Amino acid sequence: MSVRRILWVAVALLIVVVGVAWVLRPERPQLVTGAMVGRPVPDFGLPGLDATHPGLSVTDLRQGSVTVVNLFASWCLPCRLEAPQLKTLADRGVIVHGIAIADKSLDIDKFLSKNGNPYRRIGLDPDRRVSAAFRSTGVPETYVISGQGVVLVQRSGPLRPEDIAPLLAEIKGADR
Repeated sequence: MSVRRILWVAVALLIVVVGVAWVLRPERPQLVTGAMVGRPVPDFGLPGLDATHPGLSVTDLRQGSVTVVNLFASWCLPCRLEAPQLKTLADRGVIVHGIAIADKSLDIDKFLSKNGNPYRRIGLDPDRRVSAAFRSTGVPETYVISGQGVVLVQRSGPLRPEDIAPLLAEIKGADR
């Protein structure tokens, strides 16, 4: 193996290690964070992934039920790590919608096949306009939306297993 190839492998490995260390860092942001908390969701409409996963719009978030909106991408390592937590929420009856950021349908299909699919609707945001309107700081990012379309929680970073109980409590409290 050439020196150049060894250097590239070393750099790639370093990037992976730093990324995993960042995801697993001990400090955790508070559950209720972000610039959108207390504000209505922006006016938007996104096309869907396919017939099984119709698009997502502001109207879908104002149906009277608390929903979770998760911004994700197939190319996002932390999105893969949080996939089991989103599945847990969906399995517990929480309505989870997704917004795929700067992604391709084929790549999203592969991501969902490999990591599970908790989403009822998936909106495609190829140019990141909707994520910008949501004041997203990046992927993954999770929002709890009241039945009237107001952001109750804006959570940056991947959900961890220990985040599920407080998130469910927030959802249950808002659903009253």
